[in-house]
Amino acid sequence: MSVASLAAPRVATLADLVGETLDEALGLDTAPCLWCGGEAVAAIADRWTGRVVLRCPSCASELEGAGRRRAREARS
Repeated sequence: MSVASLAAPRVATLADLVGETLDEALGLDTAPCLWCGGEAVAAIADRWTGRVVLRCPSCASELEGAGRRRAREARS
């Protein structure tokens, strides 16, 4: 393994962005829309199951999925 490959920054994937957006919606009930950048509102943000449905009033897109477990855990 070369030193250059270790020093290169990790490129975020679409899956990473979706996961971060769903996690943010679980914590704040709002998150930026992935498609237009507007403020999407969580129609459902269930901390117990992790289910999140985000709806964007600007572009009418909808994103549904489950937040990651660490976002659902209680923060101390």
